[in-house]
Amino acid sequence: MNEHQILKIKNSWSIISLNHKEIGLAFYNRLFEMAPGVRHLFKGDIHTLAGKLTMILAYVVSKVDRYEEIIDKVRHLGQRHNVYGAAPEHYDVVGACLIATLREALQDQWDAETEKAWVTAFTIIKQNMLEGQMAEV
Repeated sequence: MNEHQILKIKNSWSIISLNHKEIGLAFYNRLFEMAPGVRHLFKGDIHTLAGKLTMILAYVVSKVDRYEEIIDKVRHLGQRHNVYGAAPEHYDVVGACLIATLREALQDQWDAETEKAWVTAFTIIKQNMLEGQMAEV
């Protein structure tokens, strides 16, 4: 990721995170609507799940300019997703739902550069999670 993309992510997250509870709920509502077959993979209360998601996003954003510091944690998260029953094909629908949720949250402050930055960040995370998940198999 380049410096401009890092700045786009940090700036957009500073706005989005003001409504972090709503963002997490909107993400899961969208995910379960787009991919109802994955609902059984998510145990627990949707509010708890939403809180965990936004906590992880906040952590990743805080490290977006030092991603090498969290690669091992991201790969471990991928390993844990085996326990949850996640399949590699689930990552694309999760990514699409995440981007759509962020776009909706930012509304007119969302632009093509912001989207590219978030897609790039998600792709890096996805690749490392998949590496962790595949290493566990």
